Parts: sequence; structure tokens; C-alpha cells
Amino acid sequence: MVQSKEERRAKKKEYLKEYYSRPEIKAKAKEKRDRPEAKAKAKEYHSRPEIKAKKKEYESRPENRAKKKEYLEEYRDRPEIKAKEKEYHSRPEVKAKEKEYRDRPEIKAKRKGKRDRPEAKAKMKEWQSRPEVKAKAKEKRDRPEVKAKKKEYVQRPEVKAKAKEKRDRPEIKAKAKEKRDRPEAKAKLKEYHSRPEVKAKKKEYYVSPKAKAKMKELASRPENKARRREIASRPEIKAKKKEYRDRPEAKAKRKEYASRPEAKAKKKEYRDRPEAKANAKERRDRPEIKAKAKERQSRPEIKAKAKERQSRPEIKAKAKEKRDRPEIKAKTKERNRKYYQRPENMAKAKEIRDRPENRAKAREEYYKIRLKILQYYSKRLSNSNIPCCHCCGLNSHLDFLSLDHIAGKKEMDSEYELKKLGYSSKLSSAMLFKFLIDNNCPDGFQILCTNCNSAKGYPRNNNECPMKNKPH
Repeated sequence: MVQSKEERRAKKKEYLKEYYSRPEIKAKAKEKRDRPEAKAKAKEYHSRPEIKAKKKEYESRPENRAKKKEYLEEYRDRPEIKAKEKEYHSRPEVKAKEKEYRDRPEIKAKRKGKRDRPEAKAKMKEWQSRPEVKAKAKEKRDRPEVKAKKKEYVQRPEVKAKAKEKRDRPEIKAKAKEKRDRPEAKAKLKEYHSRPEVKAKKKEYYVSPKAKAKMKELASRPENKARRREIASRPEIKAKKKEYRDRPEAKAKRKEYASRPEAKAKKKEYRDRPEAKANAKERRDRPEIKAKAKERQSRPEIKAKAKERQSRPEIKAKAKEKRDRPEIKAKTKERNRKYYQRPENMAKAKEIRDRPENRAKAREEYYKIRLKILQYYSKRLSNSNIPCCHCCGLNSHLDFLSLDHIAGKKEMDSEYELKKLGYSSKLSSAMLFKFLIDNNCPDGFQILCTNCNSAKGYPRNNNECPMKNKPH
């Protein structure tokens, strides 16, 4: 049977393929190719322009490109080829050579130009969005050795410096901001941060000592402080914060957190630190803060709110209970004493007292308290609803009556009960009235008319009115 030309060709091709796949033939061909003169000859041949053009034309044919791609995919998937490639690329000299090649300016520019082509970007995006590629990349990222390698790499000083320099470029910042501001990016980020496992991971990270130290160090930098202050002062940020704070659920959340014992203890511990006290004082003493606080307190709605709060029975009871503590009283007294001993405060207090409207107000208040005390002691000692002298019963005019120290003004300094309450013979009449009101009018005082009180004060009368129990 006579074979056709095509059949003979196919048979010859099959024979040659089988022949050249024999190990001894392969070894012989390799030995021949590796000879210096053979390499030089092959190099000279492939560098000829006509051969290059011919090769390029052949490789650009669609069928040949598809064939080559298919062959390369099959070739690279072979275990021995993978192992060989891995071993080759792990050699120090090969790594150095590849790095030197990649770092050439012309190669960088070429690669960048290639990457920036729309078709290349679209191709890359399409490739990265494939499920199998995503799964492969995730599996690779999750390997312990890959994670460790990446962590070690990003911790290098030169890598950190390079990344920071890149992040600080205006075009990179603008690009990142534009990307973050996209609705789909915002929605994606929100969805990510709302996952329970992400929340738990974040919470676990932020309570670690390392994270706390890092955040503290970042917050203490002057440029970060200035930036936070600038952001917080923007009208839109203020409005946004106010809107969030005014939500019922946000208020309830804050109230619940503030009522926790550990939160209270933490807040108290922070406030009691010397540096926190100094910072708070320095902030309060700033002119702009003082002006702001004064302006806020003078608003009608703030005044009404404060007044309403202070008028609540539970707030009143709480404030009174706090004021009545011995340590608070002592502390307040000492603070007031120190405050009013300062020359500038004394001058200020005197200037305020000497204002006509304040004098009139103080006089009016003084007469109100005086009347209250006269009524109380007259009712208690003389059983009279009208203020009267306890000795002679005079009740024609309030101005004829006065408060009398039964045992004597100076002698009462030695009375333990009064002394414990804070009595002193050096108290002025206004301060004495205040002392009586604050202590619910203690024993040791009575109401006398001016005549009886003056006569009682003479030494020869032994601290008694000479007309006692006599009509006069």
C-alpha cells in the first residue's frame, strides 16, 4: 500500500519525537549544545536581523502563540520543572542578578508603562477577580512562613522609610482619599468593621499594652495634637459630633458606661494625677476657655437647665450630704480662707461688695435673716408669734430689739457644743446670723431690747438685767 506524503511526514515526525526523547540522545544533544563553540555559533545565528524577524513573525501568529502558551502551562506544571525553577531562583547570584535587572531605570519605566495600559489593568483586574485566583492568594497569605516573612520585611527600617515617603506624596494622599470617599468603599469598610470577629479582634488589640503604648506615643506628638485640634474645630465635624451626642441611644450608652464602678474609679484615678490636675488648671486659665465658659453659662437655656437640675430633691439632698461631710467642710473652709486672703481677691471682693446694687441686696438679705432669727427665738423662749424682748416683753418696733449672748459674748467661746459648730466671738453680726441659720438656731441666745441688753452688759449687774422679773 502506497503511503501519501502527509502520512510519511506524520510517521517521520512521530519517529523523530520518540528518537529525541531517548535519554542517551538527550544527553548527547545537551553535551553538544553546551560546547563553547556551539553556544557561540547559536548566539551568532540568533542575533542575525533576518532570523530575529523570522522568529518574531512566527511567534506572533495566533495559532503559534496559543500553542506556545498551552505548552508552557503544561511544562511549568510539571513537579520536576517547578522544583528546578525554585532551586534556580533561590540561588544568591541569581537573586542579585534579577534584582539588579529590575532596579534599572529603563526596566522600571518599561514595566510601569506596561502596567499602566488600560488593557493590562483590565486584564489584571479580571485575573485577580477569579475565585480560584483569590482562593490561591488567600491560601498563600495565610501560610505561617509567608506571614512571618512579610512581618519581618515590613519591620525593616528602610522599608518603613520607603513606605512612609510613598504615603506622604501629595498624589498618593489624594488618590487614597478619593478611593476612601467612594460610596462602595465606605459601605465595604462599614460592613467589614461590623463583623463580630473583626470587632473582637480590634477590641483584643486595643487593650494590649503594646497598642496602648503606641497610641499614647502617637497622641503625644505635637503635629498629631495640632491636627486633631484643627479637625475638631471644623464646623461640619462639630455639627456631626453634636448630632451624634444628642441621640437618645448615645446618651443612654454614655450614662450606662459612666455609672460603672470601674469607669468611675478610672476617671477618679485619672483626675487625681498631678499632671492631669496641672493640665486641667492650665486649660481652665486660658482666656479663650474662660470667655467660652462664661458665654455658655450666661445663655438663658443653660441657666434654666442648671436651675432645674439644682431644684431636684435628689440633687439637693446629694449636695447637702456632700457639704455636711466633715472633711468637705474643712476642705472648703481652708480653700475659701486661702482664696480670700489673696490681695487681688480681697480687692475684688471689696469692689463687688461696694457696688450700690450689691449693698442694697446684702442689706435686704440681712434684714430678712434678722427677722427670721428674732421670730424664731421669740417664739421659742417667749412663746410669742411677734418678735419681743424676753425680759420686758417690748414688741413695738423691730429696731428696738437685738440678739443677746446669754452667757456673754466672749464667755461662749469656751462652750464646747457651740465651738464644735464653728462659733467664735469674732464673728460679725451678719456672719453670726449666717452661723445661726446654718446650724438651726442653737441654744445660748435670746432676744432682748436695747435697754435690757445694755444694762445686762454692765459688770456690776453680773450679766443680768437689773429689772428682771420686775415691771418696767
